[in-house]
Amino acid sequence: MPTIEFSGREIAQGSLPPLCMRCGKKATAQVEKLFEVQGDADEITTRSPVGFTMGFIQSFGRPKLCLRAPFCAAHRGHWRRVKLLIVAGLVPVLLCLFSLAIVMVRWKDYADTTPGAVHGIAFLVLLFGWALLSVLVYETSLHPTVVEANRLVLKGVSDGFIRAVEQQRRRRKSGN
Repeated sequence: MPTIEFSGREIAQGSLPPLCMRCGKKATAQVEKLFEVQGDADEITTRSPVGFTMGFIQSFGRPKLCLRAPFCAAHRGHWRRVKLLIVAGLVPVLLCLFSLAIVMVRWKDYADTTPGAVHGIAFLVLLFGWALLSVLVYETSLHPTVVEANRLVLKGVSDGFIRAVEQQRRRRKSGN
């Protein structure tokens, strides 16, 4: 997927071309998106559950980078839809887990029965499906690969938008 890097100056100035970052069509909206600046320990925090939890807790004090991203009418809710898909996909998984827990508490031998086994397998299938869907949605969406105080790298940007940014950068260098 196409990737683009923005400097902190470009982000602060908010001078991105008026084309949709997702499809390259004329932008009709500017959407503010906050990205959490990554710290030195981020690589460690994603490798263990304890590290992930600590990273999540520490994230509340981290600085944020605000990008005013141009989008067309069809894509202006892009980031909101991605979050919604991932969170909404988790609902059936949690409902299945909750119902499995209730049934197992009420009927002690439920796990040893055929319906209990089917219920457990259904939960695992839903969990695996949700994880797969989440990764697929995230990887095919517009998302950051690097977030630093003076640098942002986004993946999933349209080729037309990248060409317009590069053209804008060339014009600035030449002074036009």
